[in-house]
Amino acid sequence: MKKLTLLFAAIASLTTGCAQVNLAKEKTFAEAKSGYGIIYFYRESHYAGGATSYNIWNNDTKPPVKIGALGNGTYFYMYEKPGHHQYVVNGEVQGSADFDVEAGKTYYIQNRIDFGFWAARPKLVEVTKNEGEKQIRDPELKMTTLEAQAEAPANSAQK
Repeated sequence: MKKLTLLFAAIASLTTGCAQVNLAKEKTFAEAKSGYGIIYFYRESHYAGGATSYNIWNNDTKPPVKIGALGNGTYFYMYEKPGHHQYVVNGEVQGSADFDVEAGKTYYIQNRIDFGFWAARPKLVEVTKNEGEKQIRDPELKMTTLEAQAEAPANSAQK
């Protein structure tokens, strides 16, 4: 029974960890852009679930558009038009979060991982400016890039 449980856990982790994460050569931070808000998506580094990466999708469009991917200990940022937006993270179950974006404001959204019966369950949670800035500025947190992801929208371009 123990071997069967381990087999199912291995299969579940392989099927949910399919996001490709490209690391940037150096960390950069968003600069204010007239008429847009800035959103940082990040995931702290943890041993548990560390081998799994997650795609983040903008659910405002049909079909949803992939805006980036988060691996263990990574972040990316994007510029977003003001208004109501929904973002989705994939996993054993999908986690989604709705956010109201205002021009000139910066938002920090953490990809947290809860553990379900078979695999990790990702969720997106908005955190305070102090908590988010502290995590983004941590030298251990690496920046991802959207290189070679043709389906990424133009407003997610990074410096």
